[in-house]
Amino acid sequence: MIGIIGQRGFLPQETADQQMEGSGERYKYYRSYDAMLADKDEIEIIINAKAPNKEVISQLPNLKWMFSYFAGVDSYPLELLKERGIVLTNTSGLHKTNIAEQVLGSMILFSRNLLQAMTNKLQKVWAPYPIDELIGKKLLIIGTGNIGREIARKAKAFDMKVV
Repeated sequence: MIGIIGQRGFLPQETADQQMEGSGERYKYYRSYDAMLADKDEIEIIINAKAPNKEVISQLPNLKWMFSYFAGVDSYPLELLKERGIVLTNTSGLHKTNIAEQVLGSMILFSRNLLQAMTNKLQKVWAPYPIDELIGKKLLIIGTGNIGREIARKAKAFDMKVV
């Protein structure tokens, strides 16, 4: 059976039900790992938005696979998963484009002072306001994962100096 663990504000039961519709798989939605432990002998797969701890995993004798909705899995007990032969998959790389576009969009928003432009438009004020450009600006990216690399690639298209 698949155990689905939601997290406050993320992966509500309605979404989980939609995603599982038509899969033919038996699943159950839980609000916590403690609640899941009532079915501990049946759980083979966990789909989650929150990492379980060692104690939870140790109580799931038939667990074979865990899927995290998030890219980061550093909070998972990786050694225990490896020891038990439990496969852990995640969404690494899946969100790189939309997050990179959000970051670049925010940089444009602030450099072009678009908040002020929108405020002026709503107030019917046609006064000048300061604006800037991204060209030639330095961008420091800490981390070279999928998201960081995609932000760097897109920033270079704006002729930014990427570090």
